[in-house]
Amino acid sequence: ILFPYVRATEIDDGLLTELRRLYAPSRPFAYELATVESFPDAAWLAPVPAEPFHALVEIAREAFPELPPYGDPGHVVVPHCTIGTDDDPDRVELMVRELREKLGPRLPIRCRADELVLLGEEPGGTWARREAFPLGGA
Repeated sequence: ILFPYVRATEIDDGLLTELRRLYAPSRPFAYELATVESFPDAAWLAPVPAEPFHALVEIAREAFPELPPYGDPGHVVVPHCTIGTDDDPDRVELMVRELREKLGPRLPIRCRADELVLLGEEPGGTWARREAFPLGGA
């Protein structure tokens, strides 16, 4: 929903309470991961409909104007589920072809969004779940 976000040292009870408050009115929603798409450095699945994700991003934009998505106030967010990355666009293109061939016939994948998760980057570049914020305040 928002990347980059605050530094880990800036996450406190007040911020966590604010995130819960911001997203409690948002309702859970169903979506499908429908197609394999790509950016130059990533293969990803496209959620349909994308509009509920845009609505969640807009909540973050309004609440944290000093933290625009991807560091760019004009950035147009493309909701996506990254499934592979590579610095070489040719390898990404090959990855996408293989994914479309092997995963494509199994799409769509039916999903339900019922919470937002705050992730923190760990040493070595992995990501770990820090906190979850239920949609609908459940």
